[in-house]
Amino acid sequence: MEANVGKMATQFQQPDTKLNNLTTKTEKASSAVKIDFRKRVDDLEAKRRITQSKLDEFWASGTEKWKSFRVSVGNAWSEMKINFKELKR
Repeated sequence: MEANVGKMATQFQQPDTKLNNLTTKTEKASSAVKIDFRKRVDDLEAKRRITQSKLDEFWASGTEKWKSFRVSVGNAWSEMKINFKELKR
């Protein structure tokens, strides 16, 4: 179980790097593109904070909540991945 959580935590850090790379690339874009991108990044960051809070909640609660945690974080993670793919378009 802890190996699964560790894997999730590692995967959870990947969007930060990708967002930083995308942000750097958009610096040369037009103002309208930057505004749209910033809004989408803000939405993605909000979802990331929600997912992080679920991960923190799990660590605080112990192993008895693994099943509900897994579903909860899995849903948040899936939604964040979808939003990230949309952002890259």
